[in-house]
Amino acid sequence: CFFLMIRRPPRSTLFPYTTLFRSEFMTTATVEPMPVTTKEYRQIPLEELTESTINPRRTFDSAGLTDLAESINQFGILEPILVRNNSSGKCNFEIIAGARRFRAAQQAECPTIPARVCVMSDNQAREVQVIENLQREDLHPLDEAMGYQALRERNGHSVKSIAGRVGKSESYVERRLKLLDLIEPVQKAFLGDKIHAGHALALARLQPADQKPAFRPCFDERWPP
Repeated sequence: CFFLMIRRPPRSTLFPYTTLFRSEFMTTATVEPMPVTTKEYRQIPLEELTESTINPRRTFDSAGLTDLAESINQFGILEPILVRNNSSGKCNFEIIAGARRFRAAQQAECPTIPARVCVMSDNQAREVQVIENLQREDLHPLDEAMGYQALRERNGHSVKSIAGRVGKSESYVERRLKLLDLIEPVQKAFLGDKIHAGHALALARLQPADQKPAFRPCFDERWPP
């Protein structure tokens, strides 16, 4: 495994926080407007890294990880991950953005991975993670909803504020947040791709006690995704 180059990501139209990857300071209004500074770019051994406990993303496609690992073996890692110092635990650095690349690098048995080491608060890290996740095509709607919930409950953002930051409508954000009202068996089925988003949203609009009886008929209906 080798490192070819450090390529900055293209400018995104989703959210102004992508300027984090282009400049030394966040300029958008946040609950905690502390500047995010880059300490250094460096190659970090994989054993010195740990995944973030505040990242709302929980699901990763195994086939996609395998494909990425094969690409890394062939071309190297073209874009550094984003990390901050880890003050607790055995590992020295916490991954803020790039958990998927980290997992693929592990599969590819890379000894190190290129990283940008930054200084940021939990609130700033959480917002960066939500936006980084939104730029992934394989993001599960429940993981997306968890990210919005974290911004609302922990960072103090309203639905309107979240919608403005992620470039979505308020109704879109509200529909995603509604998915969190699903009872656990339905959430598991949704995460396992046993039901589509249409099924999940319809069930989420029911009271918890009514979701389970309505759950089984979902498998007999051909609802649109």
